Amino acid sequence: MLLGAVGAAAQQADPRALFPLAAERAGERQLVARWEIPEDHYLYRGKLDFQLVGTDNAIAEVTLPSGTPYEDEFLGRVEVYRDTLQVHIEAERPLGEGVRLRAQFQGCNEAQGVCYPPTSVEAGLGARGRVA
Repeated sequence: MLLGAVGAAAQQADPRALFPLAAERAGERQLVARWEIPEDHYLYRGKLDFQLVGTDNAIAEVTLPSGTPYEDEFLGRVEVYRDTLQVHIEAERPLGEGVRLRAQFQGCNEAQGVCYPPTSVEAGLGARGRVA
């Protein structure tokens, strides 16, 4: 019975709180998105997507690190991220004031066998070397 209660609690967890996004400027057109991924959790590499909001600027390039191969019960062979994920993003033009990064992602709690629904979160861009 306790196992069922734990599983129900995991299903009700807010993925935005479990996987908080931090973003910082890394140059005139560059930014870095970062997640600190909780123990026993992972993010799917193939479920990541990024947009700039509050601007007419667009993303020119996203550089994702290689993930760890993982055999998913429903998706087959995929790549996942554990621990820390850092993504480098380049905009088409210089980043102006008030720009925010929107990230879509999907993560799972491996220990409990629960995957959270695809989630969208936004983060303001801190100054270079600082996280907002």
